[in-house]
Amino acid sequence: MDYKKKYLKYKNKYIKNTRKNTNKTKKTIKKIKKKLSKNKISKKQSEYIIAGWDTCGAYNYATNLVDNYKTISFNSREDYFEWLPHIKKLFTDNQQVLEHNTSPIIFFKNSNTIKYIGGNTELINLIKLAY
Repeated sequence: MDYKKKYLKYKNKYIKNTRKNTNKTKKTIKKIKKKLSKNKISKKQSEYIIAGWDTCGAYNYATNLVDNYKTISFNSREDYFEWLPHIKKLFTDNQQVLEHNTSPIIFFKNSNTIKYIGGNTELINLIKLAY
């Protein structure tokens, strides 16, 4: 099986699973957004920065979890993973950033400070801790 066939097989499987879980996911996202809307940090002063590739499910899920965000979006998985080492160079003092190898990578910007959050799991855990 060549690369293109593997990709199409994976894509079709992903689409089927996504459709099955869409309603459940939408309800979960609404609950989380409701909790986030109670956040005491001013939206004008803070925002999430979410980077990933367009067709990545985890990237799209993360953008639905929060309202105040900016994205760094890539057309393909390859483009994202070519870019990731460049962002790691900016955070050489943070071991967690250097070890990050998934999509999305999420940061929180507040005034002049940028804090590494992690991926989807870390973002969800942050939301759970806050509420």
